[in-house]
Amino acid sequence: MLRYSLADFVTLRAPNQAMTTTGATSRAKIPNMLIESGGGGILTPESTSRHVNAVMNVIKYLKMLKGTPIEPSNQTQLGERAVGVRATRGGFFTYLVNAGDVVEEGQQIGQITDPFGVVIEDIKAPMGGAVNIINFLSAKNTGDPLFSICELR
Repeated sequence: MLRYSLADFVTLRAPNQAMTTTGATSRAKIPNMLIESGGGGILTPESTSRHVNAVMNVIKYLKMLKGTPIEPSNQTQLGERAVGVRATRGGFFTYLVNAGDVVEEGQQIGQITDPFGVVIEDIKAPMGGAVNIINFLSAKNTGDPLFSICELR
């Protein structure tokens, strides 16, 4: 089912047992998936359309709607391991990659500047993988989350 979500990246995980909708359906042994779309809390017409197309494609796959589902052409499976990247200095955060970008270990992915624009921290990827989450807020304190990077399978 997840294959037909048309997502560029998919993660297969053990059933979520948390007190969430996906956890409840997992406990009831009902297949489920969570599809995320947009970025930074902002939905664009493109990301909304992509999300609707994903849901419609899964419904076709489940034969709840007539039609042949689209076969995804390029889908990458993410591994279980993810690493969070936090600011070691406070200042203003600029990200140099986007969610979904594949990065190499040691690649510069962002920077922290002081109020005058002087770079006080170069943020480098601690491992290779796909950028999963970017915390888009500009002002950062020491220890604030910046990125999450997931390993590729």
